[in-house]
Amino acid sequence: MENIEIAKIFYEISEILKLKGEDFKSRAYFNAARRIERIDELREFYEKNELEKIPGIGKNLAKKIIEYFETGEISYLEKIKKELPEGIEELLKIPGVGPKTALFLYRELRIKSLEDLERAIESHEIRRVKTEKLERNLERGLKILKTGKKRILLSEAFKIVEELSGVIKNFEVAGSFRRRKETIGDLDIILTEIDPNSLRDFQILAKGEKKITAIYKNIHIDFRIVKKEEYGASLQYFTGSKEHNIRLRRIAQKKGYKLNEYGLFEGNRRVATTEEDIYKKLGMPWIPPELRENMGEIEAAMKNRLPEIVDLRDIKGDLHIHTEWSDGLNSIENIVKKAKELNYEYIAITDHTYPTGNGLTEKRLLEQWDVLESYDEVLKGVECDILRDGSLSLRDNILEKADLVIASVHGFKPTTETILKAMENENIDVIGHPTGRLIGVKTEYDLDMEKIFEKAAETKTALEINAYPRRLDLRDIHIKKAKEYGVKFSIGTDSHSIKEMSNIIFGVYTARRGWAEKKDILNCMGLKELKDYVHSF
Repeated sequence: MENIEIAKIFYEISEILKLKGEDFKSRAYFNAARRIERIDELREFYEKNELEKIPGIGKNLAKKIIEYFETGEISYLEKIKKELPEGIEELLKIPGVGPKTALFLYRELRIKSLEDLERAIESHEIRRVKTEKLERNLERGLKILKTGKKRILLSEAFKIVEELSGVIKNFEVAGSFRRRKETIGDLDIILTEIDPNSLRDFQILAKGEKKITAIYKNIHIDFRIVKKEEYGASLQYFTGSKEHNIRLRRIAQKKGYKLNEYGLFEGNRRVATTEEDIYKKLGMPWIPPELRENMGEIEAAMKNRLPEIVDLRDIKGDLHIHTEWSDGLNSIENIVKKAKELNYEYIAITDHTYPTGNGLTEKRLLEQWDVLESYDEVLKGVECDILRDGSLSLRDNILEKADLVIASVHGFKPTTETILKAMENENIDVIGHPTGRLIGVKTEYDLDMEKIFEKAAETKTALEINAYPRRLDLRDIHIKKAKEYGVKFSIGTDSHSIKEMSNIIFGVYTARRGWAEKKDILNCMGLKELKDYVHSF
């Protein structure tokens, strides 16, 4: 995962350069970070001395990547950090705090240390000057920094769990991983036995008969060794969430039971051993782990009104893919081949428009669509830029020829009105990555999401659930709220290589956490139904 670490450094350099007014260099580092993040085999390019063959990586950036592989750091980042005002560097250590936020805290609130920030949070000074949301995010980031726990993307956790399955047998991962949260702080692993030899590559912090605490690949792992008859209850208990479990225990008590990590008991008699049996005894069907956040799932379950949340097998195609025509790495032909391997009925090719991501001019886009005419299973799509005033980077007489139009913001922070204006264009089918976030890199735009949901429902504009692991945008709570307005969603990988097309699963997990069902999602429709739907408005 060296590519992820290098990308994070480049993102940070980009933010600092932007604050210094060096916009061109900032954009170069940002684009390089996005490219590097997507290349798993970055070390191979380094070892073959071929880094400059990566699009967007010139001689200067290649030198910095080489420095990382040889020393484990990039000294340029430390150099430009020292050029920032005193105290900013300490604030930048807080997860989720970029240079712009740090500079705001420094200039507007005179916050120069973690202690200053803590006092400002306690006195609610931040929400008085800015927003309550910022204050809550800073409080959360400060807490993470203090505990020393590093959170990783869900996709990164999946890679680690895959590695673990090669050395440890017969286990399940509980906790936030099983609930498919967007970032993971640690792994709770449930098993009935473990071979001590399988842990030889782990840093063991504590070892007991029922629990082993270890570090693997910089992530904290708790192995919980349980009896077979305790397995179901332990899995339920350690999956959480804490709030969900508290509600279940109260229900159990009212029914005369005791629920804990060892089982569901009536007196001293265990009356349930599996998760399904535990929920059934408590008067409800089994609740999918993704819903266990005490967000109304227990009430819905007791009324037998749980949603039939979407499943990967419901997805008929990918609606957001970039090719080598713009800033993607692969040809249309190879992308179509990969889609067939994934058993898709269709895909949408949605390259960028000029000037974003080596985007296409109107002339080039029409040329591409002529090529796509020979592929029955490929939708002629485009990811069209939303401009600052809410207008679009392509003319309407071009957009109306498309099978699918995604409209997205790139390179600036829009207002709510910007997005609302874009949705008024009848040629727009989907708003791409609506909040603009990059997890751990860039926070969401400051938007009135309920106004956006209302307009999306009114104009029949779908909102994207972007499956790129660092986006997952819309996020779960937004999906759940938008669904209440009757909004439709589109799941797309935003792929820039055929490897990334497999990321669709992370969009599905996010949709599931947002209570989305098959009927809510455009690409759960068959090809004819989808075309009829998007052209009916």
